[in-house]
Amino acid sequence: MSPEALTGLIGLVGVLVGGLITYVTAFVQDRSARDKAAREQRLAAAQEVLGALQELNRRIIDVARVESSDHHHREWAELHEATIRWNSARYGAALVASTAEVVSLQLLDAELDKVLDAALLKQWTSREFRPERERLGVLGADYLNLVRKTEELPPTEIKSLWPWATTA
Repeated sequence: MSPEALTGLIGLVGVLVGGLITYVTAFVQDRSARDKAAREQRLAAAQEVLGALQELNRRIIDVARVESSDHHHREWAELHEATIRWNSARYGAALVASTAEVVSLQLLDAELDKVLDAALLKQWTSREFRPERERLGVLGADYLNLVRKTEELPPTEIKSLWPWATTA
């Protein structure tokens, strides 16, 4: 092979290698950006779940403190709005969450139903109603820590979302 042909071949190989390096670098950067965006989306969804859970918990407490004989005659607009927010947050998170997180959300939802049923039984004081909500706080903390584990964040010492919980 002539020196000119060899030089041309080396130049062509150099261009191909350079192009390949550029393509691989762009691919890795694009994938990294997509992974980062997906992670941010999952964390934002989990943050909305926890915020919606807290709001619904607060509205259920409001229901529990009201004299219970006329519960079925009330509109409970704030409870209704909080329930819509909770369901929207839960379904939104389910779109991007791990299977274990979706199961955790289902457990939280079932527990919220139990807590609301208890709230409707009678008029409660805040302290009397705490034991009815204790498991909800534990399930919420379990969800929080599960999300952290999924996102490879260090675990927290949080055993319950409620600082007063005796199981913490």
